[in-house]
Amino acid sequence: VMAAAIAAAAMFSGIASTQAALINVDIGWSNSPLYSGAAVLGLSGDQWNQVTNYGPISLNNSTSASSGVSLSLTGGSGSIHSNAGGGLPTSNALLQDYAYGNGNTFTVTLNGLALNSSYHLVAYSVGDNSGQGGTFGGQLAGSTTATQRTSYELGVNYQENLTALSNGSGVLTFTVAGSGQNILNGFQIADNAPAIPEPASLGLLGMGALALLGRRRK
Repeated sequence: VMAAAIAAAAMFSGIASTQAALINVDIGWSNSPLYSGAAVLGLSGDQWNQVTNYGPISLNNSTSASSGVSLSLTGGSGSIHSNAGGGLPTSNALLQDYAYGNGNTFTVTLNGLALNSSYHLVAYSVGDNSGQGGTFGGQLAGSTTATQRTSYELGVNYQENLTALSNGSGVLTFTVAGSGQNILNGFQIADNAPAIPEPASLGLLGMGALALLGRRRK
């Protein structure tokens, strides 16, 4: 009987479970193209938030549903830059525009996350001239060299933390520093919590388990 119930769980668990929440942010001018689909994280149909100022800004998740999370950028130059030097790829909207600090560290703050929780954080940093990247701090470490502007390469145009942590108030921060135009093109943050089955999936799971139990009793 127990084996039958386990088999039912395995059969139905993948039917309609929700993915762990993913939030995508593309920083750029309002008239610039908005990135869509997968980057380092995500799937081909994912939606992105277009961030055109330092906020605070309410963010949607990758399915365009409200995430309850807000973004603020503080410090730096307070400016959004859009490919003025002509060196960024027009084929990749995510790496085309950016917020920059002009040598002054700026802070990225996310409010409204789950309390004391683990997240997979990926931040993209490449400017329109050689050497314009970023050095990260807070819940993100490492730097970028900003020499690859078409594909994604760890330590070249992005950095990640597989276990970035929100605090007891549901806040997560990271900083972007550098001696030149320290850059942030955008970022992705994904909840590391296991996916939770939707109610419909749970109902199917229960029906399947009951059916298998009933067959064993006959």
